[in-house]
Amino acid sequence: MSHFFIAEEKLPAKKRSWLASGLVIFFIFLILITAAVGYYENAYAQKFFLGTVIANTNISGLTASQAKFLLAAKSEKLMNNGLPIIYNEKIINITAVPLTTSPDVAFDLFSIQTDKAVENAFAIGRSGNWLKKIQDQFTLFIFSPKQYASYQINEDKITQILKETFGEFENEAKNAVIVYKNGKLDIDHEEHGRIFDYQLINEEIVKRLQNLDSRPITISLKTHYPTILQDQLKLIINDAQKTLALAPISLSVAEGVNAKKSEWIITQDDLIPLITSKFDKEKKQAVIGLNIEATAQFLDENISPDVNIAPIDAKFTIAGDKVSEFKSSIPGQAVDSIISAQKIENAIISKLKSSDAAETKIELIVATVESAIKNNNVNDLGITELLGTGHSSFAGSPRNRRHNIAVGADSVNGALIAPGEEFSLLKTLGKIDAATGYLPELVIKGNETVPEYGGGLCQIGTTVFRGTLATGLPVTARRNHSYRVSYYEPAGTDATIYDPAPDYKFLNDTPSYILIQSRIEGDDLYFDFWGTYDGRIAEQTKPVIFNITYPPATKLIETDTLPPGEKKCTERAHNGADASFDYKVTYSDGALKEENFFSRYRPWQEVCLIGAEKTASSTPASE
Repeated sequence: MSHFFIAEEKLPAKKRSWLASGLVIFFIFLILITAAVGYYENAYAQKFFLGTVIANTNISGLTASQAKFLLAAKSEKLMNNGLPIIYNEKIINITAVPLTTSPDVAFDLFSIQTDKAVENAFAIGRSGNWLKKIQDQFTLFIFSPKQYASYQINEDKITQILKETFGEFENEAKNAVIVYKNGKLDIDHEEHGRIFDYQLINEEIVKRLQNLDSRPITISLKTHYPTILQDQLKLIINDAQKTLALAPISLSVAEGVNAKKSEWIITQDDLIPLITSKFDKEKKQAVIGLNIEATAQFLDENISPDVNIAPIDAKFTIAGDKVSEFKSSIPGQAVDSIISAQKIENAIISKLKSSDAAETKIELIVATVESAIKNNNVNDLGITELLGTGHSSFAGSPRNRRHNIAVGADSVNGALIAPGEEFSLLKTLGKIDAATGYLPELVIKGNETVPEYGGGLCQIGTTVFRGTLATGLPVTARRNHSYRVSYYEPAGTDATIYDPAPDYKFLNDTPSYILIQSRIEGDDLYFDFWGTYDGRIAEQTKPVIFNITYPPATKLIETDTLPPGEKKCTERAHNGADASFDYKVTYSDGALKEENFFSRYRPWQEVCLIGAEKTASSTPASE
């Protein structure tokens, strides 16, 4: 038994020796790993860790400034050179800013920002506890996780340009439709079509922007299927016949509505172009209904003139240091044509399901239209004094531009912004086209110049922006122009707008209403901001201009709108630059808000149109 106990005492000694050796090795390994990690972190203290990739660009071992410079150069090249979109042998190059006849009417299709991605990537493996740092560094080294550049894209405008370029190759599917032929209802059969998937194209463009990838995008047509087939309409053409038999349909308005007539009639002839077939997704079958848009248009053209009354805004004028009212607001009324059209359709559907043979009578929906400025005592709004004024000069502007500035200024004049309300300039301006009084400026598309409405409205945006700063209101949405424009100097104090984006917005964070009034004095545009002074003081520094960049050589575009060889340059070249100014608002309670407004302008390449030489094939043969 004693021998057994002696053996038991020797075994733990061996284990202790093995354990001690293991611990020594472990601690040596731990020390080596810690030393290696420390050496690695020290070696890359000012550089990106191995495996750091942004937008398919390996920036391992670079400093943040080197990475920013490299990625900025790649993004600038992509924005300037653009993305080729190809179908068969036709190509369009989508650049960040399409060519225009003037930098004043230039607008962004897309932009790429890389600085934020660089800052985020540099933070990887440098935050959290030591274990998380090691894990992040290891993940970078082994897997190089994808990181992307950030971007902004105007998908609506890109889609519009693509449709203008490639639309000739498309043929949309046609649904089977019910038509009126030879005095009776009949059916025209469906047809398959071929279209481009513009959403998919935009998604491919986004991928290219995120990865700073300038490879061309080849697009293809896809089959476009009709949703309503001839066989489906055969099942419901009797419903169409019954719908037509419901005419005449009597329309009226509620008692008490001021209208020129008390009743309007929809005849069979009126009803024929309004009847249509629709696909009911729930029933998964075609049904008879009304074309709501066409019915609403019928109401707008035939009934609204007898019913609609425009509202009258409260009008005010500045008298000394107060706003005085000289006309109270009066609400108006208008036929809600869309809802009324839906009501007519619902009445017809109900009639088809019933055996009621009585005349179909429908009361239209007439809505009250409130005036934009409806307070009967404008002095209650707290508008007592001038808070700030925005100013810009449009000296040298051509006739169309001056006209558009006057139309835009009139649209903004009298704008009333409630406390806590965000002001949108595009919403205030409303629709920008010939119908609202605007004249066109020319934009270069391909080898021709085409009209684009609203040239000069950035004068409005810039002047409102300057008035906002002078008043001390917070800017919530502002983008500078793509290029420096002489009308908006000094650089950095401009704001561009383009429907539907970008918009210019600010917030009324004062306790009272803000009233904007416009003035045009000679070549000078002013926007006066009226309200109640709450003690805030707004200050801004003069813009600093730096990072001057020079434009590329003149671009010549052949056109058949000029005689052969004749050259017409739209505007001289401009340097690109960065601009920055500091803005500070000190509030009455001592609170301070500081902001830096930074603007980057691309160099404006001089663009000249040159008359194309006529080829033999384009010259008429002599007789």
